[in-house]
Amino acid sequence: MDHVDLSLTRDVIHIDWHSDLSDKSPHMTLNCGTWLNYVHRPRSLEWYYPSRECLTTEGGGGYCHWDKNPFTAKRPEKICGWELVQKFHGLPTEERTRNVCGVGIAISHHWGGDNHYRDFRDLWKSYRSKEANEFRLDTSIDICDWLPLDKKGRL
Repeated sequence: MDHVDLSLTRDVIHIDWHSDLSDKSPHMTLNCGTWLNYVHRPRSLEWYYPSRECLTTEGGGGYCHWDKNPFTAKRPEKICGWELVQKFHGLPTEERTRNVCGVGIAISHHWGGDNHYRDFRDLWKSYRSKEANEFRLDTSIDICDWLPLDKKGRL
């Protein structure tokens, strides 16, 4: 969240099983399911989810709201603070990501277990490759303390 706030962006593309956006209810506190409610200067949010199972609040579904669903509201700013919220199944198209100026990666051991380490390591190695550096993206990657790093802090 800090990386989003420090950037000049007001538009976020969020790729995750969970929406991480809630309605503003008395129950809400800052946590992994509400962090998008705490972004400063929110304008538009696009949530890309991998499975239709995400479109529920039941049994580990991806919706994170208590009472009112920001993704089905006509005026989401009244519910969650964002002017526009949209949801899409799958990954964003090349056209949707053409103006991306930064990438943030968050890894949750709680939700993903040890598989996240392997996937992140492979992604990081591919990013570090010459071809990936041609994108010239401003990246912010927080490495959680549970990741097994060597003495120089490398994966």
